[in-house]
Amino acid sequence: MALGEAEGLRDSLAAADDKLVQLDERSRRAIAFNLGIPAFGEIAGRTATVTVTPTRSRDVADKSPDRGTRR
Repeated sequence: MALGEAEGLRDSLAAADDKLVQLDERSRRAIAFNLGIPAFGEIAGRTATVTVTPTRSRDVADKSPDRGTRR
C-alpha cells in the first residue's frame, strides 16, 4: 500500500467517524411528535363482528298481500 493511499484511507475514516458523531447528536435532539395517527400495534388486533340475518327475496314476494288476488 502506498503512503498516499494509506493517508487517504485515514482521512476517509476520520470523515466517517465525524459523520457518525453528527448523526448520534442529531438523534439525541430529535423530538417525537404525536400526529394523532394510531400506531399499527394499536389497531392490528381489532376485529368487528357483524351478524346478518339472511332473507330470501322469494319468501318476501310470496307474502305480499296482493299476490294472486287479481283476476
